[in-house]
Amino acid sequence: MSGPRLGVGIGLPQALPDAPLTPELASRHLEFARTVAVRAEETAYEGGWVAEQIVGTRGRLEPVVLLANIAAVTTRLRLGCSVFILGRRTPVTFAKQLASLDVVSGGRLTVGLGLGGSDEHSPAFGAQPGRRAARFSEAVAVMDRLWRGEPVSLDGDFFRLDGVQIDAGPLQSPRPRLWLGGHAEGALRRAVRLADGWMGAGAATVEAFERQLTGVRRLIEEEGRDPATFATSKRVYVSVDDDAGRAHERAERAGLASSAVTGRPDEVIGRLGELIELGVDHLLLDPVGEHLLHVEALAPLAAVGES
Repeated sequence: MSGPRLGVGIGLPQALPDAPLTPELASRHLEFARTVAVRAEETAYEGGWVAEQIVGTRGRLEPVVLLANIAAVTTRLRLGCSVFILGRRTPVTFAKQLASLDVVSGGRLTVGLGLGGSDEHSPAFGAQPGRRAARFSEAVAVMDRLWRGEPVSLDGDFFRLDGVQIDAGPLQSPRPRLWLGGHAEGALRRAVRLADGWMGAGAATVEAFERQLTGVRRLIEEEGRDPATFATSKRVYVSVDDDAGRAHERAERAGLASSAVTGRPDEVIGRLGELIELGVDHLLLDPVGEHLLHVEALAPLAAVGES
């Protein structure tokens, strides 16, 4: 994604209700997620996005499964996750899963990958604590080579493969669109070296994001990459309402008062202009509840990006 066109993605409902889950309640939740995705597609959003939380106490559907379901009811909307924590996946199996998702979606997948915040749960996924960044880079290299269709032989520090090949690769060539997250210098350098784009965190202020974006652009130049082939994006938590106070209260209840952009729709769109002026290629608008309300209220911004 490059040039003057701005891609505007929307976060899709993923968290399950707190009430005891029944087949009827699960069905209603999934139907709502489909409805939001279809409406986002109709109103010119670039993509529908989910997140990953494998372990934890908040019920959230697994992203590959949910995105496959969304793929079945949409035709244009790109499908993304921000981000898969790669240390909690094995690269061969995961490369196959994502290749299949790319196929069933008609080549609409954007793969967001992140390092994760800590080693706390690494042993639960068969990974030893420590050297997370090195393991991450090696796993990305394995997936990239598998997606390109070549037999992979590798005697690495973390993975050992002898002529391994996946028999049904992705539809996008040579691989699905790959974006990395992170904010430290090492993370930004990995993104520029290994990926097709970078997404800034939702908790980052405009000032912090601008510093990170400057760093990304410097690294693009240092690595000799064409800036037109590398996308820059930011997740933004948003809470809109015709009553600005109510919008802010919703963000407060979600623990996002300090990071969410809140207010009436015109106010929120105006404040998002600060990010657009930085020259980003993409914004992921992550609603604080009330997903359909946000899809409709922020549609003018998506339409500007589409034009």
